[in-house]
Amino acid sequence: MKKYASSAILAFVFAKNFNIVSMGRDFSNSLGVHYKLVLFTGLTIAALITGDNSMFYTFCQSQQKR
Repeated sequence: MKKYASSAILAFVFAKNFNIVSMGRDFSNSLGVHYKLVLFTGLTIAALITGDNSMFYTFCQSQQKR
């Protein structure tokens, strides 16, 4: 369960930067946020959370069949 919580915690830590990046490249650069780095980090965290959810769902389904 710690692995699943870690990706959610990462999303909460970077949430402010994600909001700034959603305003656009010029806006985020004027606030000192590296646009491409935060965008790549956000996509990576979203992929991690999606993978964690699918692994957890598969594990739960396999436990019900026993």
